[in-house]
Amino acid sequence: MAEALTGWELDDDIGDLLQADDHAAIAAFIAAYGPLAAFNSDAAVVAVIRRYHPTLNCEAGDEVNPSDDHYSMRIAFFARFMKTFYVLPKTLTYERLALIPQPGGMHVDFAITTKEFGTITTNASELSSQLAPDFKPRPEPEMISAFQNLKNARPKPRPKVTSTEVTLPSLGVLPQSEFEDWWRTTVLVPMIGQSLPLTVMDFNPDDPDQAGRIDAFDAAIAEFLALGPDALRTAAPRVLANCHEYIEAVGEEDWNRDMAQCVDADQIWRFVALQELQVVYHKATDSVFVTLAGECDWEEEHGLQLVFRDGTTLTRVSAQDGHPVD
Repeated sequence: MAEALTGWELDDDIGDLLQADDHAAIAAFIAAYGPLAAFNSDAAVVAVIRRYHPTLNCEAGDEVNPSDDHYSMRIAFFARFMKTFYVLPKTLTYERLALIPQPGGMHVDFAITTKEFGTITTNASELSSQLAPDFKPRPEPEMISAFQNLKNARPKPRPKVTSTEVTLPSLGVLPQSEFEDWWRTTVLVPMIGQSLPLTVMDFNPDDPDQAGRIDAFDAAIAEFLALGPDALRTAAPRVLANCHEYIEAVGEEDWNRDMAQCVDADQIWRFVALQELQVVYHKATDSVFVTLAGECDWEEEHGLQLVFRDGTTLTRVSAQDGHPVD
């Protein structure tokens, strides 16, 4: 008797099969896996409902990262040049998955049938926003309620950016940067006694839902620029801890020995080059975060960021990962 498929068989070669338009091989997998797998040849996408490790993107039953029964349930979604997943409640009885093509190439809706709620039609944006906002785990009852209330809602089209500059009361005019919703200037940062580029990111002043953020941006920036050298000294122990945590993970070697043996927090700045300020509004917390970012010798690939909520409170010291919160 053939061993039951898990859905993970697709991970290694599905991209090649999709790029080669090998519909026969994909269809054979779909047939063998069963009704929780679906293929849309027009959009060249495949999706399966399968189990995942609860915290890592690895297979349930993985010997290195055993998940026991504490798995999560997700839709694994594959296109020619990408793969991603969407979180589902784990305690429902899933009976069928179907893909409904939409205009625009790889765009599809998901028709998910469960024993408990029948067939619910949804889409990638709605799944991400309702079941996994900010990719934070949620209690199972909340997940089930959110799933039951999916309505295949789509985000409103974003208004086009027509402005070429924005004005902040404390800084004056910020010209448009390389992206249409980024706005850049240069400011003196008293905390470090240097001038750095400052970018207000992901802000559309022509969107009525965002226009009111000007005052919040201005207030957070003003608060941050009021911080003096004491704020840097206060941050130093956390930066030192970040350095030591990274070196502990990769091992002490000749190239990082001076950093590994640094015990005076004020001396850690010898290995740091702070280079820019990033300002962004975070919807989930309804806060503006000011990030002081740069390079550090212990993490050459991802650098370092010091994140200040509302410009005043240091809430995160980490590698640069594009997120103001953990």
